[in-house]
Amino acid sequence: MEEESTFVQLTEEIDRLNAKLKATEDGFNLQQLKLIMLNNENENLIKRFEIIKTRPVKTEKIRDWAMQHFGAQMIIHERAERLMTEVRNEDVDLSLLCDSLEFLANEYWELLNGIIDIDDCQRLCSVFYNRPFEIGECGELNIQAYPEDYIVTYNNLDVELTHYMSVCNNHQHQVSIYFHYDETDQTILVGSMPGHLRTVSK
Repeated sequence: MEEESTFVQLTEEIDRLNAKLKATEDGFNLQQLKLIMLNNENENLIKRFEIIKTRPVKTEKIRDWAMQHFGAQMIIHERAERLMTEVRNEDVDLSLLCDSLEFLANEYWELLNGIIDIDDCQRLCSVFYNRPFEIGECGELNIQAYPEDYIVTYNNLDVELTHYMSVCNNHQHQVSIYFHYDETDQTILVGSMPGHLRTVSK
């Protein structure tokens, strides 16, 4: 009887030690994961700083810059390129515009593809841009009322610019970007920027 009791005690102690070991391993794995994420974030920061150094200072160079760095995730439509060439450099906050394009091609693209969640997206916006970004829907009423504004031709197809983002800085310079996300190609087609498009009065 005593041997049986001792055996039970030993079994319970082994189970307790195994549980403690597993908890320690889980904690170690969690710390490893956090370290990997931190290293990845630092690498991304370094990469972002390198991209910032190449940011254009003239509006007509925006498309080339965006396609060079984000061509795998983003396409700048020729209409958007033309609209940018019609804007004077002093009339647009190029830094804010570049931030917005980077967000679309990086955090927002990763959010759409399930790589990060909304909490990660907001946190990374704080890290990389020190500000939040919000995406809105253009709405069928606006698209139907002003198809010449909200529909672009791409690959011989009419594509609706279904979403937009509008941001402004402390000097009240506003930047608006209208785009369409192609789920098949997993690319963001930017069809209009940096001005605000017409909307239906409510």
